[in-house]
Amino acid sequence: MLVSIKELCPHCRACCGMRILFGMSSGLGPSPYLCGRCGKAFTTHRREWNEMGRWFDPQDAGKLRYLVVSLVYVLLIGVVGGALVATAIRFIQIGRQAEEVPLSDYASYGPYSVLIGVGIGCIQILRVRFSKQRSLPVPRPEYVSSFFSFHTNLQLLVLIALVLPGGICWLIGYGLNQ
Repeated sequence: MLVSIKELCPHCRACCGMRILFGMSSGLGPSPYLCGRCGKAFTTHRREWNEMGRWFDPQDAGKLRYLVVSLVYVLLIGVVGGALVATAIRFIQIGRQAEEVPLSDYASYGPYSVLIGVGIGCIQILRVRFSKQRSLPVPRPEYVSSFFSFHTNLQLLVLIALVLPGGICWLIGYGLNQ
């Protein structure tokens, strides 16, 4: 379901980041990076907020794209994350015989979806704020790419943050109700 695209260093082909959700990207972030493996500098498709085009510029609507992609993130991650959280809670309460919460049962996971969606929205707003701070007239550092970097791997880290607690809750529910 979640097709991913690896972002590779052009020099040594080391994995510098991963984009999930069919490779969708908001395009926001610092562009110059240092490869964590070979140490060579390279640029990416990302741009800082102040470098993105105007909202409705037909040539470069980077800010509008950021808004649309952020709304997709909020909705998709909110719904799927809410269902995962509701399922994890059900596993803790009932145990291993509990069934997953179906996506059609929005009443069961709706409140969790709203909380997760608001959290994702806040992350996207903070990303704009940090981007504006990085755009201040000071020398730009080159960011080192790594698996745990929020600059290159935010989507994957958010996915792990959603799935890992669900897996832990499932294990707890499985162990408590044997």
